[in-house]
Amino acid sequence: MDLNALFDRLGGIELDQAPLALVSQLQQRFVEHIAFENLDIHRGVALQFDSEHLFNKLVRQGRGGVCFENNSLMYDLLTELGFQVEFLAAKMCSDSSPHYSHMALRVQIDGDSYLVDVGNGLDFGKPLRFATKQAPFNASTDISQAEGQQYRLMRHDGRHLGLYFRSADGDWQPRYLVLPEAVSRDSFAVASHYIQTSPESHFTQSKVVTRLSPQGRVTLTHNQEGYRYRAAGVDDFTEISEAEFEQQLRQQFGIQFG
Repeated sequence: MDLNALFDRLGGIELDQAPLALVSQLQQRFVEHIAFENLDIHRGVALQFDSEHLFNKLVRQGRGGVCFENNSLMYDLLTELGFQVEFLAAKMCSDSSPHYSHMALRVQIDGDSYLVDVGNGLDFGKPLRFATKQAPFNASTDISQAEGQQYRLMRHDGRHLGLYFRSADGDWQPRYLVLPEAVSRDSFAVASHYIQTSPESHFTQSKVVTRLSPQGRVTLTHNQEGYRYRAAGVDDFTEISEAEFEQQLRQQFGIQFG
């Protein structure tokens, strides 16, 4: 892996810091510089998870990707830096898919296990500690904050932990559920096929391109209702034309086809 090229893509990384601080910085820089986007699905380009393809797409071509792509690249990066990393299968609570169609990562840092995720479409802040090394898949009292929300890991049922967020009324609501068993990268092939081909998939119904910026989240969408844009620090979407969509794609995300 060409670490210098990847660090340049991430806007520069300070390697001389404590492991947790380093992973936190990597996660933050990733969601700020590499978009969550599903444009290849709408271009008829099959998603691939192998390391060489991902590095070429996300680093050299300046693209973004869905969870399988972004978190696979993060896995490769953390592994290259000497961290012990595992893939975890997760399920978005808003998703009707029969599969665990979200990929997350479990990273060992200073003897504890942490949830790391750069492919969720929203930032949950610092890596969240599962628990101590004696209990590598238990909820903890750690709370993180990002994009105006608080997050924590909570026991959901006898099998799952949930990434929970605090709703406007103060209650904790699950964003996604995570299974404890480590899985392989290839185990997401069926779920990836589903999100690319099923008419029930959110990804086939709408284009989305989004990333975090210092001023807030920037988002472009396109579905049957039209093209929409939400600027950083703005709550509401604005209807735009197809030409404006392509213009913002270039200006805000550095993405241009043909």
